[in-house]
Amino acid sequence: MYLWIINPYQLSLGHRNDLYIVERDEWGAEKPITQEFINLPAEYVIIHHTATEQCESKDACIDLMNVIQDVHMNINDWNDIGLNFYVGADGKIYEGRGWDVRSQRLRGYESVSISIGFIGTFSNIEPQVRQVEAAKRLMENGVRRKKLRQSYRIYAQRQFQPTESPGQKLYELMKQWPRWSTIIKHFD
Repeated sequence: MYLWIINPYQLSLGHRNDLYIVERDEWGAEKPITQEFINLPAEYVIIHHTATEQCESKDACIDLMNVIQDVHMNINDWNDIGLNFYVGADGKIYEGRGWDVRSQRLRGYESVSISIGFIGTFSNIEPQVRQVEAAKRLMENGVRRKKLRQSYRIYAQRQFQPTESPGQKLYELMKQWPRWSTIIKHFD
């Protein structure tokens, strides 16, 4: 007789290289109006925050994803939810536009970058460790899948637009990441 011990952490992971990705159909995404595609592999990762409350459960994150998509499509008049991926404080990745579709306009970078939004507001608090680790695993997965260049660089949304995003606490944390960059190539 064998006794199998299952690590509860393993049960919470999805099938994509230790990532739990909640796909669009699972969170109830509306169909995009139109789509434009990224030049892959992407050169850059741009980090945002949603400037909303945080979500620490899948159900709460799904609710927020629907609110975010509704605002982006029906108030901002965008073609879809704005970013490629969102990361909840539950440690799960929520598929926005996905790997292959351009995110919302960002000074020409939308065609050569993947945008990742941390769900929450990080002006005065840091994101959860599991949220940061999930985002890092997503980027590693992007390299493995050839969706990101091995030499990709990380930026904050505030480096391109007059905004607080991704929030001061997350911004300070990002500056410690190995692929952090301050040098910005300008597109005409």
